[in-house]
Amino acid sequence: MQQTRSTLPGLLLALVAVSAWGLSYIATEWLYTQGLGPFAVLTIRTFLAYAVLLILSHKQFLADELIDEAKFALLGVACIPFYHGLENLALQETNAGTVATIMASAPLFTAFVVIALHHSFRLHWMTKLGIVTVATGMCLIWFDNHVIQQLPEAGFYLALGAALAWACYSALLKSVHKYGAVFMARKTFGWGLIAVMPFYLMEDAAPVEALTDPVSTALLVFLAYCFAYVGYTLLSEGDLSKLNYNMFIYFGVNCVFLLFAYLLIYIFEKAFGFISTVTLVELSDVNNPILRQLSEECPGTFQHSLQISNLAAEAANKIGAKAQLVRTGALYHDIGKLKNPAFFTENQSGFNPHTPLSFEQSAQIVISHVNDGLKMADKLRLPQAIKDFISTHHGHGKAKFFYNSFCNKYPDQPVDESKFTYPGPNPFTKETGILMMADAVEAASRSLKEYTNESISQLVNRIIDSQVADGLLRDTPLSFRDVETIKATFIEKLKTIYHTRISYPELNKTEKSGEKETTIKMTENGTSTDSSKGESNREEK
Repeated sequence: MQQTRSTLPGLLLALVAVSAWGLSYIATEWLYTQGLGPFAVLTIRTFLAYAVLLILSHKQFLADELIDEAKFALLGVACIPFYHGLENLALQETNAGTVATIMASAPLFTAFVVIALHHSFRLHWMTKLGIVTVATGMCLIWFDNHVIQQLPEAGFYLALGAALAWACYSALLKSVHKYGAVFMARKTFGWGLIAVMPFYLMEDAAPVEALTDPVSTALLVFLAYCFAYVGYTLLSEGDLSKLNYNMFIYFGVNCVFLLFAYLLIYIFEKAFGFISTVTLVELSDVNNPILRQLSEECPGTFQHSLQISNLAAEAANKIGAKAQLVRTGALYHDIGKLKNPAFFTENQSGFNPHTPLSFEQSAQIVISHVNDGLKMADKLRLPQAIKDFISTHHGHGKAKFFYNSFCNKYPDQPVDESKFTYPGPNPFTKETGILMMADAVEAASRSLKEYTNESISQLVNRIIDSQVADGLLRDTPLSFRDVETIKATFIEKLKTIYHTRISYPELNKTEKSGEKETTIKMTENGTSTDSSKGESNREEK
């Protein structure tokens, strides 16, 4: 009983460790669904582990001997890039349960590696029996037809390689066991963090270009700290021998933390559901693949989105809303039109594919661009704030062209309004409300026969008043004053966009006759006079 009590805390800790080990596979698989690459996930895991271990361990940063420090570096490479790296790549190929099953063979491989490295090592007969039993069980699992069918070949070999890497790591631990578990773990993860960075930088999910600025910034901060510390020491002590070299280590650790600023932003965004300005700026880059595809395949829609982004951002600034958010949302709100670009007027160049279709069919195709856009957004892993613009930019409104055309053509027939109504929901923030108004106004403005102050003002007021009357803006926190400000902003911007231009006069051909050369001279009032060069000019006068 006394022995059981003494081992109970150890058993509980072991249970917690095993549970955490199992949950790590599920968490890693979930991070993949959020858009992170395998080495981005590994970098986050390693960084968080190192940060915790740095707090828990004592202040010694370097091992007692250089050979031990080299062993820790080798342990870090074996543990992080090879063991965890191959493990994460395997999780990308197959499910977490299958990878965890294969990784359970790691203790078996560890025994074989220890025996190979330490020839004098002898196993008890019961240990040998356990190894044989485990090996038999793993073979039965591996070669089960159901498991093999679900596991891609690449996933199997990657998981198996990770198990072998863990075996090598476990065998190497024996050579540095004198330092204590926490210190060994901290050194391993510290060197592993350095070793995994090249893989992270080469990963498609985290291109080198995106990390150039943070890396250079961290380096400059490190150098600034070092020079400042050396200068302060010389000023106060006057002797370089008084330098505390541990301070440079602290500076280095601080700069390593700076490298993960973007990662921490991403974690906080996913954890708390907000979207940062950094992310919005990155998404609004028109060189993003989806936006570049939109400009190539749906040029009319792309130009429409650009116009809306300018209109909506200006209106948002006027009423104190989030201009960058609405600007980015405007660029993505119509990406669903990529599925059927020719069915939208702005992308047509002659033939109208709606001609042979009924009004209901045409309306359904047009309405479907909302759901198609949401599916694309899910595939692109866009933030929820951007998806809201896609789903709400028409709200529960109707495809009025087809709805009105049906009602006019079949006045006596009952109308199934659900076939002409967008799925919604209606806008529920200031930003989504602004986008709905900008979208309708900009699209309708292209149908004006002439662009005058009166025609533009009438159009803007008619469109927005209709949306208010239909209750489409009821769920937004926009006030009447906000709506009037938005109207005035749209009118001024549209007048600027569609301003009239003066007709430029054509240049008459220059007349050359001997020494006489006649040219055109424009006067201030727009009329032209002939002028000549030299003596010919004086003769005409």
